[in-house]
Amino acid sequence: MTGHNMLAVLRNAVKPASGTMFENFCALHNCPAFPALPAVVARFVADCQELGIEKLWPAICEISEGHIAAGLADPDRKSVV
Repeated sequence: MTGHNMLAVLRNAVKPASGTMFENFCALHNCPAFPALPAVVARFVADCQELGIEKLWPAICEISEGHIAAGLADPDRKSVV
């Protein structure tokens, strides 16, 4: 899937039942969304940067909050992200 096509898929994933933008990204790349590896979060940010900070920041906050709520380390706080 090209970067443009992947962004279109992620952009259109607005229904809660379809998962979060990050969960959809992980499904497309066959990697776990939870617990997330810092390298996967970094790839998500890099690959989806065209969406802009207005779309990415809430997604990054969701990743952080979900991990913290579950008592796990925040994968967004690693130097790789």
